[in-house]
Amino acid sequence: MLLFLVLVFSPVVTALVVLVVLVHSALSYRRLLRRPARLCSYAAVLLLGFAHLVFSWALTHIPVVAGMSRCMEVRPEGMNDDVRLTRYDPRTFPPEANCVWDDGATVDLVPEHVTSVVYVLGALALGCVIAALYFLLRGSRSRADRS
Repeated sequence: MLLFLVLVFSPVVTALVVLVVLVHSALSYRRLLRRPARLCSYAAVLLLGFAHLVFSWALTHIPVVAGMSRCMEVRPEGMNDDVRLTRYDPRTFPPEANCVWDDGATVDLVPEHVTSVVYVLGALALGCVIAALYFLLRGSRSRADRS
């Protein structure tokens, strides 16, 4: 039950955080341009928020209860009728739900691009965090040099 609540409410909370950061950055964009550390941290929050939303969307493609029946719906065309479904392998990270038949054919129920999008957004967010730390430390050193 707790996992269900987390899966339902965490995208809602993330969407609200992304919306608040977008509105705040739109209203105070001139101040953000003068503070690159804050600008980079806002970008990191937005990128991680979008990565979480894409990840949550991908989790909706992983059937929890009726995985085997969903696999039968996406059976590859041209497959012989005597080929049977061997197993259903759901994974949370990276989000996958593989249907494996006994002839070796595999179908992933989660769209292919999801994992790469999550990784790219995460890497960009990490780059923004590193840039924010750089600007923050550079700014604190230059203030210490002035005094």
